[in-house]
Amino acid sequence: KDKLMSLALTFAIGGPVMFALLHIIKWGGPYFYLYVWAFMFCFSIFFLTIFPVYIQPLFNKYTPLEEGPLQKAIYELAGICKFPL
Repeated sequence: KDKLMSLALTFAIGGPVMFALLHIIKWGGPYFYLYVWAFMFCFSIFFLTIFPVYIQPLFNKYTPLEEGPLQKAIYELAGICKFPL
């Protein structure tokens, strides 16, 4: 199931991105690499924001950490490092 979903996402996301890149290269002339860089930069920032919210939950189930020694150790370490949880 995960392999098929991964393949479907590859085609659904990778296909349009590849199509856009080929058109940018064709349209960009001698400075196409700057346009490709700008497109990939924007796409990467966009994808970094949607990936953990929409795509990752398709493959993994997120649940809160159960109370116990692991949770206690994590909270203690976060307190030592002054990392807000």
